Amino acid sequence: MDLTANLPLMRHNQQQAESLFRDDRVVLALGCRALIAALANARPREQIVGVATSESASLAVVERARPNLVMVSDALEEGCGITLVASLKERWPALRVLLLVMGNAHSQRLRRFLAAPLEGVAVVMDERIGTGSEMAALHSLHVGAQFVDPTLRQAVLPVCPLSGREREVLRWLVAGQSNSQIAERLQLSQETVKTHVSKVFRKLGVANRQQAALQALRLEVLEA
Repeated sequence: MDLTANLPLMRHNQQQAESLFRDDRVVLALGCRALIAALANARPREQIVGVATSESASLAVVERARPNLVMVSDALEEGCGITLVASLKERWPALRVLLLVMGNAHSQRLRRFLAAPLEGVAVVMDERIGTGSEMAALHSLHVGAQFVDPTLRQAVLPVCPLSGREREVLRWLVAGQSNSQIAERLQLSQETVKTHVSKVFRKLGVANRQQAALQALRLEVLEA
């Protein structure tokens, strides 16, 4: 992740951020060590009270340091940042969290997360660091409100939910099974399987089996 082009604006926004969070204690829970270094160098040394790169280590650091603000990336060296944010808010509801989306903006996990109440949580795409969206997120966090980057709102488009049977059909479709093979496995008629496949195509917005498989993997539709 190359932040060079954004450095001047990051410095300018950092000055504004410091006025908002001058008395806050901050933990950086990020999977990108270069980003950790950039953010740590931009903030007063005494303000950063903990750093971690994995989900479990981040929870331990927050437990020990008791910060006011945690900056989390969805991609961590170990574990999942989205799960981490949910755990942080469950344990410490008043904690303010800034989530940087650095991975798949279309993931089903992120979609479910954004559908839930986000009080005291701001969500920003990583390429928006050093932009007006970052400052809007920080201003929202300052008053304990929620914020989701408009760019991310546009990226995470709604997908019609699949029924349990449609998921079963899609799972075998992704595995390369034909309609007759799927019918045999699920003990259904081929006509019924064909109907399910058509519904899956429509809900995923695709035209064929290959596109359905790719879309299912991209959107993590089959994620447990």
